[in-house]
Amino acid sequence: MGRLLLTALVLLIGLSQQGGRTDVIEESFTIEDMLDHFASTSQDEEHIRRVLRNASQSENAVVFVHMNWSPNSHYMRRVFAEFFVDFHRRQPEHPVGFHFVDCSEIGRHYRQLRELPGWTNLEASRGTNLIHGDGEIVWLSRGRVLEVKGGLWSATDLRRRTKDVFGRAEAQHSQNDTDDTVVSSNQRWMASSSLASASPNEARR
Repeated sequence: MGRLLLTALVLLIGLSQQGGRTDVIEESFTIEDMLDHFASTSQDEEHIRRVLRNASQSENAVVFVHMNWSPNSHYMRRVFAEFFVDFHRRQPEHPVGFHFVDCSEIGRHYRQLRELPGWTNLEASRGTNLIHGDGEIVWLSRGRVLEVKGGLWSATDLRRRTKDVFGRAEAQHSQNDTDDTVVSSNQRWMASSSLASASPNEARR
């Protein structure tokens, strides 16, 4: 478990440099340590933009948008940490960038988020803002926003949704290939029925 947490945290902490400093990772880090790290994340606008730029450069990325004034966001922050560890434990073959931004102080227009390709299109299709302070999760593939969802989730819910979103995205990316390639790439994400039947309470702190 120590090595797992170390691998997971290396990915997270690399996105959270403040003032040119990169935090030191210890193998003993727990989910509580991760939450402490989240709490110390900069709310600076340029830092947020840098994290989102990093997310956009990943093949697939998941971003948690935190609002310090929201009880739901505080609850989901813990679930996101559990999801992070659970996903890498269960599906290490699927490289996904996990990112955390604290947007508590950047204003209600969320300019940095709206700069992401696909954000305004999704917003227009829904006819409403995408951020409501519910601990929203943003899924991106090849730099483009695919989905934004808030609400109370379990770590297992998030893992299933992530498999579904990125499975559909990979099939879409492969639409110009042969039919066999499309089916194969989608099955790579959607396979493993044992994962789909996992208990919502399996993530351990």
